[in-house]
Amino acid sequence: LRCGRIITGSEFVTVQRKEALASVWTETGDPEAVEMECAGVAHVCHMFQVPFLGLRSISDTKSGDANEDFNAFCALAADNLWFVISHVAENAW
Repeated sequence: LRCGRIITGSEFVTVQRKEALASVWTETGDPEAVEMECAGVAHVCHMFQVPFLGLRSISDTKSGDANEDFNAFCALAADNLWFVISHVAENAW
């Protein structure tokens, strides 16, 4: 399990694009990963005053290749996040 900064972007970030965005990583606090969905959902929840907790199981790190890694890490990522989700679901209310 790791805890770290995740940033959201509007594009699928390839290995080449990750390298081109090196200066952005420094400006945004050297994130562990990039994703495309959480910020949009968080913003809508905020606007409608709905509580939101974003949990991610990351299969592609900042230096990884999601095209190559996704299938290999899919089951592992789900397994790694399951105990967190079940704990939150059992203890949230």
